[in-house]
Amino acid sequence: PQMIRMAGRRLRFRGIAGQIVGGRSQALPFASSTFAGVLVTFPGPFLFEDASLHEIRRVLQPAGRFVVIALARITGLGVYDRAAAWLNHVTGQSGPPDRRWLDRLARHGFEASQEEIELPRALVLRLMATKAPG
Repeated sequence: PQMIRMAGRRLRFRGIAGQIVGGRSQALPFASSTFAGVLVTFPGPFLFEDASLHEIRRVLQPAGRFVVIALARITGLGVYDRAAAWLNHVTGQSGPPDRRWLDRLARHGFEASQEEIELPRALVLRLMATKAPG
């Protein structure tokens, strides 16, 4: 609930109209084939559960894209960078990529790849998956 309230405030502050819907990844409150894309940033372990991947695939349109910003390794040297690096380490958002992620995506009907993106003060791991036909 707190994250939903914060997101709502940010949207209103920027003058963006939109509807924020709360729910669980294992039972998404949307009709099948609703979205052309799904984006998840720094997910918890629940994202790669069978029920979550099934639901994400269900709500994607044919050939829909599923993008996950999975991990970040902060490389900046400033005070805030070091604090963010410590926080990412403590929360498990900076570890090595898990090869099983791609395997799980493939088992759930996605054609998936991963890449590391170099930013000015971080390396970010991005998983990109496309809903395979069928």
